[in-house]
Amino acid sequence: MVGLKVLPTETWAEASGIVLVLSSTEEKAKRIESYLRNNGHPLRTAWISEMAEFEDLLKRSPPDLVLCENDNPQVQLTAALELSHRLVPELPILALCDSLDAESTAIAMSSGLQDCVSAADPVHLRHLERVIIRELINHQRFRELNFARRQLQEYQSRHEQLTEGTVDAVAQVQEGILVNANPAFAALLDYHSVDQLVGLPLIDLVVEEQQSSVKDRLRQVLKGKHDGEPLALSLRGARDCVDVKARLILGSNDGESVIEMLIRNERGKTDESFDNQGCAGFLAALNIPATAGMLSAAAVVRLDRFDELEDQVGVIAMEEIANQAAQAIDRCLNPGDQLFRLSRSEIAIVALRADVRGFEELREKLLSSVNGEFYSSEQNALKLSVSGVIHPLDATENMREVVQDTVNEARSISRNLGGNISLIGELAKEKVTEWETKRIVEDIRTALAEDRLNLAYQAIASLEGRANNLFDVTVRMTDRDGNERNGAEFFGAAEESGLAAALDRWVASNVLTILTERSNDQVLFVKLSESTIRDSAQFVDWLTTELERANFAPETLVFELQEPVVQRYFQRAKKIAEAIRAQGAQLAVEHYGMSTSSLQTIEQLPLDYLKFDSRFTKNFADKEIQRRFVELIEAAKQRRIKTIVSYVEDNSLMAHLWQMGVNFVQGFHVQSPEIVLLNSSGPVEQYHY
Repeated sequence: MVGLKVLPTETWAEASGIVLVLSSTEEKAKRIESYLRNNGHPLRTAWISEMAEFEDLLKRSPPDLVLCENDNPQVQLTAALELSHRLVPELPILALCDSLDAESTAIAMSSGLQDCVSAADPVHLRHLERVIIRELINHQRFRELNFARRQLQEYQSRHEQLTEGTVDAVAQVQEGILVNANPAFAALLDYHSVDQLVGLPLIDLVVEEQQSSVKDRLRQVLKGKHDGEPLALSLRGARDCVDVKARLILGSNDGESVIEMLIRNERGKTDESFDNQGCAGFLAALNIPATAGMLSAAAVVRLDRFDELEDQVGVIAMEEIANQAAQAIDRCLNPGDQLFRLSRSEIAIVALRADVRGFEELREKLLSSVNGEFYSSEQNALKLSVSGVIHPLDATENMREVVQDTVNEARSISRNLGGNISLIGELAKEKVTEWETKRIVEDIRTALAEDRLNLAYQAIASLEGRANNLFDVTVRMTDRDGNERNGAEFFGAAEESGLAAALDRWVASNVLTILTERSNDQVLFVKLSESTIRDSAQFVDWLTTELERANFAPETLVFELQEPVVQRYFQRAKKIAEAIRAQGAQLAVEHYGMSTSSLQTIEQLPLDYLKFDSRFTKNFADKEIQRRFVELIEAAKQRRIKTIVSYVEDNSLMAHLWQMGVNFVQGFHVQSPEIVLLNSSGPVEQYHY
């Protein structure tokens, strides 16, 4: 085919993702999906017919490539192209035609399409396959390139910020000329501005008797020798000569060699010398027990870049500015909190709050009230930032160790990051986790009351050549901040708080609505939690009423129980299983096979499907695991129970499973989980993966 580069097999394997077919009928989508699957491509194919659905999909979860029908007025190719360029500009779109010719292809590509393809016959399908693989690989590499560019820009920005903020003197030399320097380098040589140095030959800053040896060292470094080794030299400052130890480090800038001169700041850190009185007062306050019902915390707050700023404005002016910053910090405190001056740049606080949330609020208040504000002396104004830690206290902690730990951590944050205050300590971790759990539980209650839940699904793919019509249904929640959370993020909290059963009923009720309104053969799997199994009597009454009232094909609904839960509450699980089968619905057990009594599970429950525990696939190379796997699969076959294996992430494993007689698979190799949202108003049958 003209214009199609022959790609190596390993490159073909890179092609993955979702191919969306936008056409008036589903027949073409199925034909394309079948062809790609039969040729070993791990691609998912989806089909939609309406532009409104296309726009919604682009906003929610864009595909990796679009095939847009060109020969049917119902599908507006121009509108799809404009919509895609507006919402997802980099998304490749191909025109799907009944026939191909050079003129129509040229017109299509000039309008912004990547190419024209057809699914009319095997020859055109072969061409379509290669175009899709080419575009998917190009799209993937385009995204990787953009990501790499963003990372590079971020690294360059970080390097510039670190160079600007460090108290070490740094200068960059290119072809013997100073092309960049930081404020510390200018201050070292008594220059007021970096601009006074940029553009000067480095050798002009070196005392005359050392110029020859420094030139030789620069040449050696460019050749890769003595890179980073210390060099003692004298530099000519604006007033006097300065003796320094410099490291010359070879680097690059825009592809050109550049030598970075690094001169470590060897001065004593006077701002970190403890004020004995302030430190003693801080320690004494920490040893006083907190008021009943209150938590106390040790906090240390540092003024960032103190030495560097002091060099700019002088000792007296910096002391005035530091005092103003201390007053601003004091205004953030509550009555009863205590403030101590540990050193010229460090302030200690003993704070009392009702819970850890109060310390989080103190952290936010300090950052918003102090950072970014201007503080002034008679002749200078500086924008300051602070860093530090807040350590909620356990009465059993050693307070001397607490003081040392908080000071060390605050200094580390200030030097490495700056502008941030962290909560540290075991109590903080426990309380923050507890607080977050309470918040999630409240979000669940509100989401149930305000209907801020959505259903999502993951395909269960057939290894028997059948259409993929089985789907695991999961639940998602929109929290109070508008963020969407998947079930894994909040279902544990739901179990602990007794809300899991309510979520199960919400999911089951909405799935029944979907199945009632749809007339297709798709089978939806609904998971039941441990809470529901424990509450078997009430759930059976509720479920029986709901199933009898719903008008749907009962075999399209599968309830999924976890084997460990079944074995803990066998009689209750059996009661639910019998009620499900009595109404014609189907039954599955997941997390199957790791128990010594797994064979009894399939003998005692009327099962239709078994979903094996993920440890079978994660440890598939283990011979003992494989032996156990084969034994359980054979037992399932004898009882005509369909088998499902999850966490399938490569072709080799899928081939092994097919040879072993597994019926269905799930995993990222089949479809990323929970890609498409669905609800009672969204037609499930329009999405096929």
